[in-house]
Amino acid sequence: MDGIGINWAISSFHGWGVFGLNLALELKRTGARAVALLQAPAALELDLPRALLLRDAITQAQTLERQLAGKKGTKVTVNATVIQPAVFDFELFGSPAITGKREVCFIFFENARFTAEGIARANAFPLVLTGSKWNRDVLAAAGVTESRLAHQGIDTALFHAAPRRGFFVDRFAIFAGGKLEYRKGQDIVLAAFKKFHARHKDAVLIANWQNMYSEIGVEITTAGLSKREPTRAQNGRGLNVGQWMTNEGLPDDSFVECGLVPNKDLPTLIRECDAAVFASRAEGGTNLAAMECLACGLPTILSANTGHLDLIESVPCWPLATQGNAKGSKRFPATDGWGESDIDELVETLETIYRDRETARARGQQAALAMERWSWEHRVTHLIDQIEN
Repeated sequence: MDGIGINWAISSFHGWGVFGLNLALELKRTGARAVALLQAPAALELDLPRALLLRDAITQAQTLERQLAGKKGTKVTVNATVIQPAVFDFELFGSPAITGKREVCFIFFENARFTAEGIARANAFPLVLTGSKWNRDVLAAAGVTESRLAHQGIDTALFHAAPRRGFFVDRFAIFAGGKLEYRKGQDIVLAAFKKFHARHKDAVLIANWQNMYSEIGVEITTAGLSKREPTRAQNGRGLNVGQWMTNEGLPDDSFVECGLVPNKDLPTLIRECDAAVFASRAEGGTNLAAMECLACGLPTILSANTGHLDLIESVPCWPLATQGNAKGSKRFPATDGWGESDIDELVETLETIYRDRETARARGQQAALAMERWSWEHRVTHLIDQIEN
């Protein structure tokens, strides 16, 4: 089989970017296939071994981008199987100037309805890969003729169980990750945490919620749990997350707003916490941040809907079983299959972990062991098999 071309920008700060970064690293590390980065990286922070591993591929991507700059209409065909990324109604967002010897499409989506034009775009590819059983089944029902499952993985060299340093002394630290937006359910987490904190003043919420793509819409007030939308940061990039949390009624000493954290620095933060919460209304994939918490052995609470279900069925965690109907929004009008987690169930689940931390930690260690099967080594091998077959 030929090499693999990745037609989106790898990065250390957002889902697609981290996915592409780890795919490239694993292909380079194992030599399983040659890898071509077809766009220059965006906001990349790597340790030295990983930077050295990708140095040549990054240089080639930067050279290609310079060659294409200002040459509107130029097409480049790469001697590789190119993975073309898509969102929503099979809207491609890779460089339109780049095609491959062969092409497959990879999509993560939360809007669960497609137009005839979108399905036609999908079926123009010999293969569509997606990151959850929910996404795969929706595509099959919508008429995509060849859709297959290819889960994301985690970097077990970074994300694994290890001793805590004890930085949050005498606090019950709850980690919550994912960019601030309606579908990620931070308004649910905040509503539950306010109740929990009223009972336990030692609780602190560690919020890794920065959203560098807020211009496409946050819509966090859609469900009526949050009173205000967050404001844009003064530099125009990202959100005033901490100010939003204060405006929503959290005392200043009850939370830590983490800002923008590179993926390589997350493990040391995650391992200092006592629990993790992900109350997403929908996940097109399996939620990379949740996977990373599970891999670190952190007792992790997951909403039992969409892509989270793939984790729940195979990894020890705390599912939020009660799932109501979620409202649609301007950005997400089609919420078929979404779930609305019950705030009181989330509070009581946090209470269970708080009261019996020894049992919770033991289940967290079981999760860390289970997540070894979700390593990038395993997942990239599966992805290549899907493409080859």
